[in-house]
Amino acid sequence: MHSWDRVLSTNENWPTPRSIKAALSLNPGATEEELDEFENNLKEHIHKPAFELPQSFRLLYRFFNGQSWAIDGRIAASPLFGEVEVYETQILPFMFSLEAILIWIESQIGRSEEDLVGQGFIPIAASPLKYNGRALIFYFDPSSEKIFTPRRNVRADEYAGGYIIAESPLDLLKYAADVVADTAARIDRNEVLSEISGYRDPVSLDQDDFNVTVRTAMIFHESSTNPDQYYHAYEITQSMRSDAPQSSSMRLQRRYWKIDDLAGNVDEVDGPGVIGQHPVLTPGKNHTYASRTSFATPEGLMSGFFTYCKLTEDDGPSYKMLKVPPFKLKSPVVDPELGNTIITI
Repeated sequence: MHSWDRVLSTNENWPTPRSIKAALSLNPGATEEELDEFENNLKEHIHKPAFELPQSFRLLYRFFNGQSWAIDGRIAASPLFGEVEVYETQILPFMFSLEAILIWIESQIGRSEEDLVGQGFIPIAASPLKYNGRALIFYFDPSSEKIFTPRRNVRADEYAGGYIIAESPLDLLKYAADVVADTAARIDRNEVLSEISGYRDPVSLDQDDFNVTVRTAMIFHESSTNPDQYYHAYEITQSMRSDAPQSSSMRLQRRYWKIDDLAGNVDEVDGPGVIGQHPVLTPGKNHTYASRTSFATPEGLMSGFFTYCKLTEDDGPSYKMLKVPPFKLKSPVVDPELGNTIITI
């Protein structure tokens, strides 16, 4: 795992500038007494007097007790698990403090989420912004010690299994460390990022003086089963080397995509610019944008290219093609036993 001393160190290029630790607003770790009190309160909420917090949960919250992310009802911190923003969708998963977990549980009375808590699942992170009245929530399962987010069954309007976010609290911490470290590295490369980025698993391709890098994120709370629909966001950064000749500068003209659901269905998209823009690449500059797609299958593949026009005329070709490295959009494993609120007869 990345050293948290390294991950949370001061980054002079960070917006403000401020340390990443300050941007995350991490609370000091909980004491054993605070964890014992939380355990007792949780027993009352879930009506299980013999319940005990697993040691892995205690260790996570001894490390830090969630985030202080809101001030006077306004978001005032960066989400620990990274922001994903694409069109009107914005996902900001913050880690709950022990106090916030109990407050959130009390607010779910009469909702489907109350059934999840009643089964002993502990909410440990959530995005405050909702889609169709639903928020993205990460739950901890004390039995398996996995972290998951429930999958919506549309026709039953219930939850049917859970997407596995992490196999353990330690893996969840590694998840957070990875997105924070990747964001810090991108800022060091002069990318303009105002928040921790939730786009992950970079796939990159160098082409002469240029680079195209793709990162992806699943939009869990919009995805569903019955019918199956898997929504994904992808972020693309196109950049030009700082030592490249000025004469190689160019402007984006068109884009082409091949979208394959790996089940025999292939779509092609060809059009001008990206999200209404025709960015210019000059030495040391980059351009990042995000878009989204969906599949009826758990996994899909995208590939394509961008067509650029050079800004200055010379003896070489006036147009250049930048290929996009093929990248997968894949749903995590679904555990049918986690987060299931459907009553079978």
